[in-house]
This record gives sequence, C-alpha cells and structure tokens, in this order.
Amino acid sequence: MERSFRASIVGLGCSDVVSIRQHIHDVLADGGDVSWVSANQENLDFLVINSCFISSSSIQSLIRKNALPVLLVNHSPKNEEIEQNIISLPLFENARLKNWVQEFVIDKKRAAISTAAPQSVDQNPAVIESTTLLKGFASKAQGLYHLSDTRGVIGVVDTISGLMWLVPERSTSIDMAGSLKYEVVSQIPRQHRSVDLMQWLWEVIWSASSCATLVPLEQLIEIKMWPQPFLKSDRKDMLILSASLAQGISSAHKLALDTKIPLSRVQHFVSALVTSGFAECVDRMPEVAPQVHQVERAVVAVEQTVIRRLLSGLRNRLGL
Repeated sequence: MERSFRASIVGLGCSDVVSIRQHIHDVLADGGDVSWVSANQENLDFLVINSCFISSSSIQSLIRKNALPVLLVNHSPKNEEIEQNIISLPLFENARLKNWVQEFVIDKKRAAISTAAPQSVDQNPAVIESTTLLKGFASKAQGLYHLSDTRGVIGVVDTISGLMWLVPERSTSIDMAGSLKYEVVSQIPRQHRSVDLMQWLWEVIWSASSCATLVPLEQLIEIKMWPQPFLKSDRKDMLILSASLAQGISSAHKLALDTKIPLSRVQHFVSALVTSGFAECVDRMPEVAPQVHQVERAVVAVEQTVIRRLLSGLRNRLGL
C-alpha cells in the first residue's frame, strides 16, 4: 500500500526525463506506482532535480517548503554511483537507484503511515453490543422500536418507513459505552421529529469516537450508499472518500493514500460506513470484467470491419 507515490522532475531535458522515469518505474516494478506531477503540487513524496539548478533560490525554496527526499541528477558517464543523493546519467544498472528509493522514499513513507495510523484500542463490550444493535436496525426488520440509552429516551426507530423519530432534546449524541435498550411499541409520539433512519445511524456512529477503529485498516469494503453528514465541515471529506470508494473496492489504508486524508479520519469513516450499513466488508477484489460500453465499442468495431470488407469486395467485382 505504501508503494503509490507522487513525484516531480525539475530542470531536465525530455530524454533525461524519459530515462529517469523508466529507471524508477523499473525499480518499482514489483507493485509500485508513481504519478508524475508538477513541482507546485501538494503531497509530493520525492523530487528529482538537475544538479545544476540546486543552488537557485526557487529550487531551495521548493525543497524547504516540502522537506522531501531529493535526488540530484548530473551527467558523468564514468560514474554510476549514487553519492549524497546524486545520480549520474547514463545509468547502466539500477541496484544503487533501487537502494536509494527503498531508503529515502519507500521506508520514509512507510514510517509516516505507521506514525499516522490510529492505535488499536480495546473495545468496550458495550460498544460492540450497541453497534450490533444499531446495525440490526439497518437490516430493515419491520417494526417500531422504542430506543433509549443511559441518558434516557432517544426516540422511536421506525424500520417500516425508514425513519427515526427523535425526542426534541436528542440528536446523534448517544452513550455508546453504555448498553442501549429497545422495546417494541405500537405508535409514534406526536411530539417527536423524524429524520432518515440510515442517515441518523451513520451520524451516530460517525459521532462516536469509540467506534473509530471497528474496521481494520486493511479490510476491503464496498460502498452501497453515500452518507450525507449533518455538519457542513464533514461534507467535503465525506464526498471525496465516497467518490473514491465508488470507483471500486478499497480499504481505509488505500483510501488514505489515494485521497491524502489523514488515516485516522479515513478509518473512522470506513468504520461508520460498515457499522451503519452504508458499506459491507468483502473478502477480495473482484475480477475485472469488461465494461458494457467497452463491449459495445468492440462489437461496433467488428461490424464496421465486416462492412468495409463487403464494400471492398463489391467494388473489386464491379471494377470500381
């Protein structure tokens, strides 16, 4: 997961850029991937710079701003060493370059991810019990349930209409560390206000810090619904993460790498998705199947080829 990088090349000619990219691609051929972007982009993992420009004020400002590993490049056919982060072109073998990438790029990113990763916590059994109960409501078992926690009545869960009827003074603040209780009721109190049940379940789990690590970092998940956070401050990150998940099955770890959103926040997001029923855990990545539009294009291409051959044959027979 730590082998996905963003990098930039500064001050090199086209042929050198192609050569450097190819060499770095080769040393990461066992699963690594590099996105080559401009130097003014954020979240870079390393820089490749022409050694002739290292003293320029703009380059020095760029290095100080990003505090990233820098690989300097010069031309010295007699020297293939990487010494003090300097590589000489042309490069005839990749062993030393691979060592540099491993030490200054891969290991550094792995260490950063490890530092940023949320620590595992011992889950209170009551928290597990509460989340299991809430997840049960997401299954839409028909009925009306009077729900309460240690602070008192929360409201009535209406799984028939998919609504949550809250008492006036309650919202998404629930004591997850204390046992939740529910009982079947026959009617909904008139003074209660209704909110969407699924969105309320999402918000409850998202608001509970005790639920932040319920789903492991490497667990693959598949999104089923997009959450709509009540707080505007959460909406941008939730939209980015939901859109990223909509592209295909992923994990908290990979989502954090892809979106550059802090890993602890991403794991909390994933845990809230799964526990509230907005996503489900899967065992493995699905086999890639041709998309419908790709199949259609292929069929059209074949049909056009057949038609061209028929027309060509007719012209030959008619002497046109």
